[in-house]
Amino acid sequence: MSPHREIDATPVFLNSGTRRIFAIYYGVRENAPSSRAVLYLSPFAEEMNRSRRMATLQARALAACGISVLLLDPYGTGDSEGDFSEARLHWWLDDVATAANWLKDKGHRSIDLWGLRFGALLAAAALKQDPARFSGCLLWQPVTSGRAMLTQFLRIAVAATMGDRDKRVSTNSLRSDLKAGRSVEVAGYEVAPELANDIDNLSLESFSPGDMMQIRWFEVGPDAPKELSAGGTALVDRWREQGVTVSAEKVAGPQFWSTSDITIAPALIEATIRSFAPVSR
Repeated sequence: MSPHREIDATPVFLNSGTRRIFAIYYGVRENAPSSRAVLYLSPFAEEMNRSRRMATLQARALAACGISVLLLDPYGTGDSEGDFSEARLHWWLDDVATAANWLKDKGHRSIDLWGLRFGALLAAAALKQDPARFSGCLLWQPVTSGRAMLTQFLRIAVAATMGDRDKRVSTNSLRSDLKAGRSVEVAGYEVAPELANDIDNLSLESFSPGDMMQIRWFEVGPDAPKELSAGGTALVDRWREQGVTVSAEKVAGPQFWSTSDITIAPALIEATIRSFAPVSR
């Protein structure tokens, strides 16, 4: 599946209810769009910014092979309207539906979701809400538990206050604030209690893809070990037992979503392209 098509990168604003959300469309430069498209759902908070380069490179690579891609900034993130403090999960799910409808109106008959880290949880929630809308799901280093992810995120604030006894916080104290209806700020991101509660309730463990759904699961890490994580292996095995078509692979590369410098994982891009080869057009 070698790249051979010229592509256009087009910034667009979409109306999602009363909210305006931003996206970039990587489309095939032809008289008509490809029948297949992929909708990208980004990771949480600062991981989104650290991953933009990889998302862009993958979008261009897919589009060059005939699969159009829409990179979405949900409400309150990226270049979309609103502040992060205003973000809510139900609005993000509406944004996914809005973006999918836009792709459908562009002529794309088959739409896959592509979730990176937290984006995998958002993709699972979108699929649970409307499974018939999507043909498959591409998961990059998926977060399997929203609660565990949020706890890890709160630890950033804990670490930032370790040197100041008067301002020192703990994950328990931050969770108490959220439970009491107070927002908390972590590394410049203000998390509303409503969003935190909904994230806590997200889990891939409770997600059951339909047997018509195709799942592509990729993890990234050092050369060894080459096996998936224990949690990833358990989920993939369970879905396969349920009749779901799942391909799973671990590729060598940096964990670009967490590095302080912008890094890329070329092997992940190449493996993702190969995974679409049997069904490309």
